[in-house]
Amino acid sequence: MVVACAWLLAGRAEAKSDLRKILPGGFVFPAFSDAISVNPSYLLHEKRRNLSLFYEPPDSDTAPNQHDASLSFASSNGRFGYGLKYESSLNDQTNQFDHNAALGFGMGTKEFALAVAVKLLTDESIVSHYVNLAFRYGKGGMYYQLVMHEVNADTLFEGGVGYTQGMASVEASLLSPHFSRLGADAYRGSVAVALDGERFGAAARLSVTGLSLVVGYQFSVFFRPKESIYLIFKYEDPRRIGFGLTLSF
Repeated sequence: MVVACAWLLAGRAEAKSDLRKILPGGFVFPAFSDAISVNPSYLLHEKRRNLSLFYEPPDSDTAPNQHDASLSFASSNGRFGYGLKYESSLNDQTNQFDHNAALGFGMGTKEFALAVAVKLLTDESIVSHYVNLAFRYGKGGMYYQLVMHEVNADTLFEGGVGYTQGMASVEASLLSPHFSRLGADAYRGSVAVALDGERFGAAARLSVTGLSLVVGYQFSVFFRPKESIYLIFKYEDPRRIGFGLTLSF
């Protein structure tokens, strides 16, 4: 029913518009600014530049002293795209500060794209680097996606299929455990739906992990007060809220 309503709103009012992903939560159709760390081949799906800032304050139950923030930039002309992302995490009780970075690029078209990204992760001053490869094919609104995470280490595979019409999208994806533990009970399946409208947008994701069926969900909305400004609110289970600002130009 949610998907049907999204298609009605997007199909009638914005049938000729291209998808412009602002909100987090998707894999086949991630937020354009987050594509470099989630699915870098999505950079070729849009033609624009985005600068995004996101902040998650401490939560009294799940992260009582944790401040998380990220700054990301993405740019694409439809043939070549690149992205940069910086993430930081501060525990104001222990004063432990960790920061991560991702950078990469993709080449291709909206229908077929290849991309590579490098992540630099820190854990108590130890720096590790991981390489991700992404392959994307789509036609007629249907897109097929494969990302190999950490190909230089213990690889994880993530695949998905999605469909978009106008400014609405729906998708399903599956993330495997690390290659050395493919038989482990750690597969995660997700479904996501989003409507990125002109002034308002909403997105939701539901995930189930393992045979024990551990359920997680995420919901986000945006408001666009001006042509190139998006204000974002996100709620994620376990309870954690976040606030974001995206500039699109």
